[in-house]
Amino acid sequence: DTFPITRDSIIGMQSAFHFDNSVFDMFATLYTGCKTVIIPEVLFMYPEKLFDFMAEEKISIIFWVPTVMISVANSGILNEKKLSDLKLILFAGEVMPIKQLNEWIANYPECTFVNMYGPTEATDIVLYYIVDRKFNVGETLPIGIPCANMKALILKDDNTEARRGEQGELCIGGSGIASGYWNSPDITDKAFIQNPLNTKYRDRLYRTGD
Repeated sequence: DTFPITRDSIIGMQSAFHFDNSVFDMFATLYTGCKTVIIPEVLFMYPEKLFDFMAEEKISIIFWVPTVMISVANSGILNEKKLSDLKLILFAGEVMPIKQLNEWIANYPECTFVNMYGPTEATDIVLYYIVDRKFNVGETLPIGIPCANMKALILKDDNTEARRGEQGELCIGGSGIASGYWNSPDITDKAFIQNPLNTKYRDRLYRTGD
């Protein structure tokens, strides 16, 4: 509902099936009727061949980890080849450096860039930030606002909600939260907790550790 994904979209899949980011590539296709093209892993070692493949397949959406985006930016290919069909660039899994992000933005100003956050235990994205400007090196790239049916709050050590400027742990909840860890009830009980700010009904949170 947030991003322009239609039946005519073509996703360029970078993630392996055992990596949680692949959830988007597969289920966005099933939900919208669009197409997902599995990009051969070896092509990420050769940016020029990678871009040739993406141009031929008319890739319009990518959801990549920042490490791959960094490698592509550092190769210089962004200045050499243009992917005219590319419209939506999503990234998650680690912190995206401002320097390389700005290089992508400079070469693809017509694209929508989205910084996303979410652990595997949230299957898979909880927060998103639509990048609306270039950032200065040293600035912090926001992780944004919760996706539909998800929520996030910051709890202090005493399980009270942190106020602006206070430090705490990011805890997330909503329909995407996993049931727990397979055959590990003790670990599950430590990571998945009842929301201490809500005593009226069952309201599970996942403690991210961040």
